[in-house]
Amino acid sequence: VMELVPGTSLAQLLRRRGQLPAAEAVGIASQVASALAAAHRAGIIHRDIKPGNVMVDDQLRVKVLDFGIARASANTSLTNTAIVLGSAPYMAPEVTRGESADHRSDIYSLGCVIYEMVTGRPPFTGDLGAAVMHQHNTARPRRPRELNAATPPALDAVVMQMLAKEPRKRPQSAGALVEALTASLHAEGVA
Repeated sequence: VMELVPGTSLAQLLRRRGQLPAAEAVGIASQVASALAAAHRAGIIHRDIKPGNVMVDDQLRVKVLDFGIARASANTSLTNTAIVLGSAPYMAPEVTRGESADHRSDIYSLGCVIYEMVTGRPPFTGDLGAAVMHQHNTARPRRPRELNAATPPALDAVVMQMLAKEPRKRPQSAGALVEALTASLHAEGVA
């Protein structure tokens, strides 16, 4: 038996509305980060954070879905059969290389989702998944503010930190990320 979750996926919401206002994007992202913090405390890495796995109801309450490829943090290798699991536009660089995922890999993926919420597109795109995965390793995404000038500078900085190629340069916990996201709006006086 599975819970019936009312609402729509964030992917559907983004297709329908395009870019979201910064405050709305941060509200959604903070709830996802809170859910990830709880999973990470339990030793679970989601490994497939993307708009299609985030349900949003009419009051913008969020549920994170599909822990189908999640793994306990002690066993996070993605290449047991030489297959990389996940969704190319949202994969952390270390995951695209077949290295072990950890909680900071989920933070990178959430950075890709926030980027898409505020700009209307993921940080990297391409016709082939392999090309997108290569970009995660080698290309620097354009700053969100370059694509949407309404993005607060502090939120822009948080997203770019989340998209750092090296996990040690990203926010080190989903709990700390919730605080940074909230502060990014308050620092700019965004309503």
